[in-house]
Amino acid sequence: MRLVFPGGKAEEFPGPVRVREALEKVYPTEEIKDVLGVRIGDQLLDSQTLIEAPGELKLVRLKEDTEDTGGYAKEVSEDTHKRELELIGTRMAKADIVITTALIPGRPAPKLITREMVDRMAKGSVIVDLAATNGGNCEATVPGKDVDANGVTVLGPLSLLSDMAGDASRMYSKNIMEFLLNLAPEGELKLDLEDQIINETLVTRDGQVHHEPTRLIAGSEVQK
Repeated sequence: MRLVFPGGKAEEFPGPVRVREALEKVYPTEEIKDVLGVRIGDQLLDSQTLIEAPGELKLVRLKEDTEDTGGYAKEVSEDTHKRELELIGTRMAKADIVITTALIPGRPAPKLITREMVDRMAKGSVIVDLAATNGGNCEATVPGKDVDANGVTVLGPLSLLSDMAGDASRMYSKNIMEFLLNLAPEGELKLDLEDQIINETLVTRDGQVHHEPTRLIAGSEVQK
């Protein structure tokens, strides 16, 4: 399968290939970090979509950074927002579950899912809008409520983090219990270094640094 990239460079691929993988074969990572997807003819493909037929690619780039230095979403220009919506729209119709998380500190949550996108999803699909506390990323979100939007369930939870505390505590305590039972299966400490969990969590033994990452940092010699 022959793909032609901007500038006329062509590459042969043995079969279908994801957009991102095709781009990485041709361009250094820093040159494509702002690429949202590609156009082939009048078809728009996001970075994870399979290219299944030969063609000429045109890159769809963001013109600005969409995150601040802390990793949070930030307000973007109308042109960039339009590009985001276009790419999101190409994936929504294929998704059964969508979870949104975009928040801008001190501002209403950006609208990333339009009602039209929701209408294109299959009936029975679910959208979980974790940005509901600031209004939501989906136009169909009603903060604090679960709503039916043309057969798509849109969840707008407001207390998800506090609701998770009990389950998170139980899962953590079970992990700790299982770890301790593995260390002392009959009530007495047994360091079985053939056990991957024990071997890779043991930091020191007999006065020597056993844990390799710690050893490398400290410049010590691992206990053989």
